[in-house]
Amino acid sequence: MAQHHLLPTLTPDTSTLTSSSIAQYSHVLSSNPRPAQAQENQTGNIEETHMQTENRSNLLTLGQFEFVVQPFHVLPHLFINPSPAPKVVVEASQEREPSARDRELQFRLLVIPTAQQNGHANMGNVMQNGRQLMKVLSWNSRGVSRPDFMAAARLLIARHNPQVFVVLDTRIQEERAQPVIRRLEFDSSAVASPLGLSGGIWVLWKSDMVDLNRLHLSTHTIHLEVIMRN
Repeated sequence: MAQHHLLPTLTPDTSTLTSSSIAQYSHVLSSNPRPAQAQENQTGNIEETHMQTENRSNLLTLGQFEFVVQPFHVLPHLFINPSPAPKVVVEASQEREPSARDRELQFRLLVIPTAQQNGHANMGNVMQNGRQLMKVLSWNSRGVSRPDFMAAARLLIARHNPQVFVVLDTRIQEERAQPVIRRLEFDSSAVASPLGLSGGIWVLWKSDMVDLNRLHLSTHTIHLEVIMRN
């Protein structure tokens, strides 16, 4: 499995991708190392992932891909499984949050079914020509039992309106997680409980917009197949 660090623009080699899924990839969602003297920011570390695929009747399989959520304390990485499928183009941009320890990252994954192997996509047109957008918001919550968690979570959801909301470092077991999850505006979820008092992952989604099929779940990883609705 080839590893690609996210740069302002990446065009990973896709010479050996499987035809059954246009873009199968593992996305490692991360949090920033933080200075000891920094104060807590209610929104934590945020990563917003925009995934765009063609939405034409003869290209519906382009709505299928896979991603893995893992709370590694590293910069984001993108893992692309080699494949002969159409070229995958990744664009990353960064906005600095008010707190020096927090930042918001945006990634766009665009599948171009007609691109040549050495061609380039026009990233200025990613929201045009019938392409479908799915937004994934990842938040390093640093504990969902905090008094300000619900207010901060609802603020993020209202601001970004994601179809998939990933909460990292939840620090509570699954049986305690469900009452909290029900208060958020998502009707489906996958939960990985923490080990002790650290870790824990939630993946929440809106089933009327996207289907997530659980492929693997452990204390450190949630592996999901994503199928975007037409």
